Amino acid sequence: MSKRFVGTVKWFSGSQGCGILAREDEADVFVRQTPESSGSYRPLEAGRQVEFSIHDDPEGAYATDVRVI
Repeated sequence: MSKRFVGTVKWFSGSQGCGILAREDEADVFVRQTPESSGSYRPLEAGRQVEFSIHDDPEGAYATDVRVI
């Protein structure tokens, strides 16, 4: 099981399926949600609190398994 983080949706573009999650005292993290990655696609809303994991690869870190709390 990967470490879970809590943050706030800073902004999210429903048409592009991507955005930024803000974490307190940590760097912001990129998020991409598509029907394939989330099962049932519902765009994230700015200001909502979310819980997520972070995946790090050569292209950079990004949020995965994002859930609204």
